[in-house]
Amino acid sequence: MDTYMYKCPNCGSGLEYDAGTHIFHCEYCLSDFTAEELEEKKRKADEALKGEKRTEKDPEFEEHAVLYNCPSCGAEIITDENTAATFCYYCHNPVVLSGRLSGDMEPDCIIPFKIDRQEAEKRFFEWAKRKRFLPGDFINKKSVEKLCGVYFPYWMTDVTAGGMYTATGKNLRVWIAGDLEYTETKVYDIRRGGTIDFKGIRNFAMKKDERMKLATAVQPFKDEELEDFKMAYLSGFMAEKRNMDTDEMSDTVKEQVRKYSARLLEDSVGGYNMLSDKKINTDIISAKWKYVLLPVWVLTYVSGGKTYYYALNGQTGKAVGELPVSKKKLALLAVGVFLLFFIIVLAIGGLVI
Repeated sequence: MDTYMYKCPNCGSGLEYDAGTHIFHCEYCLSDFTAEELEEKKRKADEALKGEKRTEKDPEFEEHAVLYNCPSCGAEIITDENTAATFCYYCHNPVVLSGRLSGDMEPDCIIPFKIDRQEAEKRFFEWAKRKRFLPGDFINKKSVEKLCGVYFPYWMTDVTAGGMYTATGKNLRVWIAGDLEYTETKVYDIRRGGTIDFKGIRNFAMKKDERMKLATAVQPFKDEELEDFKMAYLSGFMAEKRNMDTDEMSDTVKEQVRKYSARLLEDSVGGYNMLSDKKINTDIISAKWKYVLLPVWVLTYVSGGKTYYYALNGQTGKAVGELPVSKKKLALLAVGVFLLFFIIVLAIGGLVI
């Protein structure tokens, strides 16, 4: 396997991506480049060498993306050739290099990491220190050694749907005249219909497992910061390989569109005392799919035989997760509460005597 590095166009040294500034920095000659500048320089270099233009799909992805496979939990992780991927971020077992990834798995868009590793570690410690009853040796530098920046795969769908809502509406009016009570019932045939556009319906592009909980919990992301995918953004990070295609996801999107459409159409109906015989029909007229990668810092750790998960949105900083509890500290708390209660009882008993 040939080695590929993101080299400085000025001096040829390796470049490092700074998630804080979104700049590729050369430590040797102190040059800075954006991803767009590197792509343009690479394109011109390729044209000069080959005498032809690059294809629409990024050839770097097919040439330099590699796949790591975890023999323990089955996770398939995409990364560039220079990323140190000696363990599975999910279960901590060693991973095996499976070879190059085929180009049909190339994402359309990506949100680059906005929070770098140093900031991610800082936020983890701040989050963990707010939790009570942690094991005494938990909050230390060693506990975040396996904090990994991972791009999670999602399908984003723009949908145009046609919806029809029908129902029976009733308005009741009651009044009394003399000794008689009158009730007037008006019945209405209600119909609502139209075309509804949905933008950016996002679904995790992997079959349900613990990762789906993390990927759902760290949302939302700011979709306005989506960029065209560039292989350079994977440098130093990992990316989960999607294992669901659009056919498998279409039923989920249809159900989401049906629920969203029903809510919008029903909210447009007002002024009735009662609604009955409600029926909703929704048809998807068109759908456009984008395969996107979104940034998440992930940490898994084992305590007392149980695996715990922590995730930090690499764009917004939203943190979710579960922390282990020290049984010793809980036991000491229980003993302290018991002793306090016992002392109070003795004190009350002494006053009564």
